[in-house]
Amino acid sequence: MLAAIILEIGQSTVATNNTNKTGEKPGFEAEMFKAAAKKLVSRQLQANGIVLKISGGSPTRPTGRSIFISEATPKRFSNTVVCASFCRCFHPKGTELGVLASIHRQNRYAAGGTWEYQNQSTSIANFQTTRLLASAMVAMSSAAALLSVFAAQVQSLLEKMSSTENLALVKLRDTLRSKLITGALRVWDTERFLGEVEKA
Repeated sequence: MLAAIILEIGQSTVATNNTNKTGEKPGFEAEMFKAAAKKLVSRQLQANGIVLKISGGSPTRPTGRSIFISEATPKRFSNTVVCASFCRCFHPKGTELGVLASIHRQNRYAAGGTWEYQNQSTSIANFQTTRLLASAMVAMSSAAALLSVFAAQVQSLLEKMSSTENLALVKLRDTLRSKLITGALRVWDTERFLGEVEKA
């Protein structure tokens, strides 16, 4: 079975060179490989799951970045999508828990809360996932209705962040910015450039 690999964890970033079900390229390049069946069980991306980067930290950027897998993400690809060996995939029980845990993880990372779980034995820093799972708890509201409303509101925003249209706009922004900074494109040339992008 062919599967795509996640190369980078960041806001709304899932990489693949596979065409999606509409026949369009999502805009990211990645390696295609055959995955062993046992890897698919633990590494397969599922809606409302969380992918945590556990290796590759640096002195200025710790490991422990995470991304929420929206409902739309797995549907973009015709093949099974699995996370790379330097990531761990978590499948929370239920959408509400997935949304809450994802927001909690992202907030902890932004606040520098993943440094304490980083272990650096060589030049590569690794994340102590087992220690995180044993010590980091997320308090759940006993009011199921409140949690459901919260998750619905936040999930809607997460879906928008990882939409195909938004990813295309991010790619366009980054392309235009680099061309403007280097002088390869002048501000008044952007209309022509945008026309070329639409054709491509």
